[in-house]
Amino acid sequence: MKITALGVILIQSLVAELSIVHEAKWPTLDGKPAKIFGHRGEKAFMPQHTLGSYHMAAIEGADFVEPDLVATKDGHLVCYHDLYIKEGTDIEEHPEFAHLRKTFNDILDGKPKVIENDWFISDFTLAELKTLKVRQKNTGVRPLYFDSVFEIPTFEEYLTLVQDLSYKLNKPLGIVPELKHPVYHQNLRPNELNWFEDKVLDIFKSFGYPINKGDKERCHARVEDQNTGKITEIDFPCGEVVIQNFDFDSLKYLRSKTNLISLVMLNEDNPYLLTPKGLDQVSKYANWYSPWKEYAVVGAVAELGHRRIIYDPSKIAELGGFIPKDDLVKECHKRGLRFVPFTFYDSREPSKRGCAVKCYPENKREEFFHFLSMGADGMFCENIPEAIQLRVEYNSLLNFKAKFIPINQLNRNQYTIVKGFGNGIIYYLILFITPPLFLRYILPRFFHRSSSEKH
Repeated sequence: MKITALGVILIQSLVAELSIVHEAKWPTLDGKPAKIFGHRGEKAFMPQHTLGSYHMAAIEGADFVEPDLVATKDGHLVCYHDLYIKEGTDIEEHPEFAHLRKTFNDILDGKPKVIENDWFISDFTLAELKTLKVRQKNTGVRPLYFDSVFEIPTFEEYLTLVQDLSYKLNKPLGIVPELKHPVYHQNLRPNELNWFEDKVLDIFKSFGYPINKGDKERCHARVEDQNTGKITEIDFPCGEVVIQNFDFDSLKYLRSKTNLISLVMLNEDNPYLLTPKGLDQVSKYANWYSPWKEYAVVGAVAELGHRRIIYDPSKIAELGGFIPKDDLVKECHKRGLRFVPFTFYDSREPSKRGCAVKCYPENKREEFFHFLSMGADGMFCENIPEAIQLRVEYNSLLNFKAKFIPINQLNRNQYTIVKGFGNGIIYYLILFITPPLFLRYILPRFFHRSSSEKH
């Protein structure tokens, strides 16, 4: 009888815990789970910025799928990370384009930049670019079977895929394009001010995404009849649009053209955007702030020093000094900014952290939980199933541990012990206690009841 009572209590407790998973309040700005941004699609398994990469990110469960946007010679927008293509395509196997190979020695994003013996997308027409195939980088455990399968997609092809998948998955997929090097693109057409930004917004409009309040939403998916092959367009809710930018002037221009689309201010090496007054300026135009992750781990001084970035200390002081690393998310939330650091790589690949002070967090789980416990609203991730698994695990911790010790008050050793103990108890109950109790007490009663009903 005692065993029965204990078993019932344990089962009821476990069921009660599992039943409130959806009720956990996260330390994010809106109290909801952090969003997973598929970095360049799913580049851990597919060649980045291909339709295959975007497709895989969507079916793996990413909340947002990221394309980077670059312009061709004839003004088309294509999805590619860099301005140049030698490393990621089979361009060297195309002698017909040998004459387009060049060395770039100029200013890029405000800094001197030398790119030797490469091919630039802006020197190719879309038709020429479409003759090339994309290749995967041989890093970690990335499969190379998909080399030379995919073309460089256009932004329109990306949007068509996303809308079709949104319908098939019954989930409006978030879209988070990055405008690559706006000043470089502006210089391609000096007489057409902000043509690059306008082109992006025009394409969104043509696909039915509302740009300003009052615009009608007109997104749709193409659905093919399996019997006749006929394609029908079906209206479907548009996914959220979030546009990224490293260029502050470009970001300000976009805000002047749209009051509905969310904007992300990216920051890899701008020290002045790591100050209170710098964030004040960002919050006037952006909805999200996306810094390189190390600024929230080792702090601004250590990371800027590690990167050998020179800045004016007196100007930093005028802007309120550097925001302490542990306060960066809190200061964003105070200004209504969502915090989405980059990038969290596949656990089999280097984290690319500089470890300017020390290397804690030492692994992807600790690194991930470090940012989730700070209140990160989203994270740019590779290996999306791994990221989602960690998000689920963190959500479980919020439910199982918060009633005893607030998770953000656990130090590293406490966290490891509590996590290990909690998970151990759960697994033990599920694997060893619950089945015997079910077979010994619940199942016999069921058969006994059935027999009684027959008589």
